[in-house]
Amino acid sequence: MVLSYGKILKVDLSTGKIIEQQLDEETVRKYVGGSGLNAKILFDHVRKVGKINSLSEENLLIFSIGPLTGTGFLFTTRYYVAGISPLTGIYGQASSGGKFAAELRRTGYVSIIFEGISEKPVYLKIDREGATLEDASSVWGLNAYTTQGKLLEKLSNYSIACIGRAGEKLVKYAAITNDGGRVAGRTGLGAVMGYKKLKAITVKGWQKPSIANKEELLEAIKEAFKAMQSAPAFKILQDYGTSGLMETLHKFGDVPIKNFTMGYWDDEKIKAIAGPTMAKLYLKKRYHCEACPVGCGRIVELDGKLVDGPEYETLASLGSNLLNYDLRSIIIANFLCNDYGIDTISTGVTIAFAVEATEKGYLEKSIFDVGWGESKKIVELIRKIGEREEVGDLLAEGVKVLSERLGEKTKSFAVHVKGLEAPMHDPRAFASWALGYTTSNRGACHTYSPVYYIERGLTFPEIGLPEPLDRFDTGSKPRAVKLIQDMTEFLDSMVMCRFCLYNGVRLPLILRAFNAVLGTDWSVEEAMRIGERIFNTKRYINNVQGVTHEDDVLPKRFLEPLNPPGGSQGFTPKDYKEMLGEYYRLRGWNSDGTVPLHLIT
Repeated sequence: MVLSYGKILKVDLSTGKIIEQQLDEETVRKYVGGSGLNAKILFDHVRKVGKINSLSEENLLIFSIGPLTGTGFLFTTRYYVAGISPLTGIYGQASSGGKFAAELRRTGYVSIIFEGISEKPVYLKIDREGATLEDASSVWGLNAYTTQGKLLEKLSNYSIACIGRAGEKLVKYAAITNDGGRVAGRTGLGAVMGYKKLKAITVKGWQKPSIANKEELLEAIKEAFKAMQSAPAFKILQDYGTSGLMETLHKFGDVPIKNFTMGYWDDEKIKAIAGPTMAKLYLKKRYHCEACPVGCGRIVELDGKLVDGPEYETLASLGSNLLNYDLRSIIIANFLCNDYGIDTISTGVTIAFAVEATEKGYLEKSIFDVGWGESKKIVELIRKIGEREEVGDLLAEGVKVLSERLGEKTKSFAVHVKGLEAPMHDPRAFASWALGYTTSNRGACHTYSPVYYIERGLTFPEIGLPEPLDRFDTGSKPRAVKLIQDMTEFLDSMVMCRFCLYNGVRLPLILRAFNAVLGTDWSVEEAMRIGERIFNTKRYINNVQGVTHEDDVLPKRFLEPLNPPGGSQGFTPKDYKEMLGEYYRLRGWNSDGTVPLHLIT
């Protein structure tokens, strides 16, 4: 049998031409799908055209899913979107849940590649009748929720991924919103959609995925469901979503507070924005992605309307990191970010940087008049960012550009890696984050090396990590970070939600489902080799974009002690340098941070 599970759709927005081709067997064997397929497509493209400007006709925008998508196996209803990031200028990637991925799988397509630029606003419609580009002038200028509502009036039961006004106005961290308030948030790929005049993608499937061994898949699903139900994290995520982690992570010193300067805040203020408080005061029901019984999404009531509630990253970025403990304001801010299509992490970190810059005299109060904890002003800032209005036009560029404009001295508190604002986990609490942030292929990222799972007690003996790690021991981190990165790259090629790991669904069981779907007999060792190849492929793309070892640096703030320290301890520049050197050795990279081509081909 031919090892393939779907087709690739190529859409030339400049000419309107749409073609399809079968996903080839060699690509499946080397990159599988999802995030890996995105990397392979972009790798081939940069080798052909060289360095790419993110906002240019040469940039691609790629949406991909994997072989497990839409099969009914747990934690599999996500898609990955990739391209060169307008925020960072390097490999950009984001992921989102909902039903969009499963609906796309039911069309028979596993990847959509957009190239060129449309002269007028369009959206792509895929259904039983085919794939067509449609006029989007009636929804251009509208935000994401309204856009989805308008399109659903004539496209009932379609799944829709779209941009809001932030994407149209090229906010550098503009997001893509789908299925209500599910968001592919990081790296600004919504701005790529806006630049290409692509307002939305609408899909409605009509066929079931082909499965080689249905009985074996069903047994794997049953086993996964049983494992999930016995996992401690299952109940927490059901009851509180990721916001249920807030108080625990605060005890570790992991929650960012006041632009990453404090390791401890008042317990009552943390409690005021944590999951149990939101559940008590605002929660009305849970949001479930397709094929997921967890339902970690929050649906809350705001002024008589049901809206998507904030997750942990948002509660920290627009809450504790701004000394804002007004939960209602964070819910409003989250709604506005989803509606405009803006990444909540980058939004909160950028605002925090601006507050500190003003406090220290680098930004005039006549331009930016917002202080710590001023919740109403924070909410208004989000509107200004989404509209690129007044100071919002400056903030829409992100921390790196804002710092460059304000002067060299502001770099000491500009919390980003390679231009991507840091997520809501502090490396001084879990040392693995330091190496994970600097080596992540999209910049500071918490999803590609979540070694803190092991630092908190989980183990992964199947990939050579059988014991928990001391969270402050830097010597153990290079190997652990590499192994976890390789594993998560493979998981993202299928595509698996990261919470599968928290919920007892591990790589051997996932491979059982994978092999049942494709009729293969792949091992854990083969999966790890594929993950390693994907990681190196993305690094090669970044090398073409100009990334070297000089870019694998931590923000200066992370090398300073927290005050008060809380549960953190920190590490020294020497510790970090030794970690990075050992990591390079394990990866087999050149000393200048470039990837030898033989590690990919």
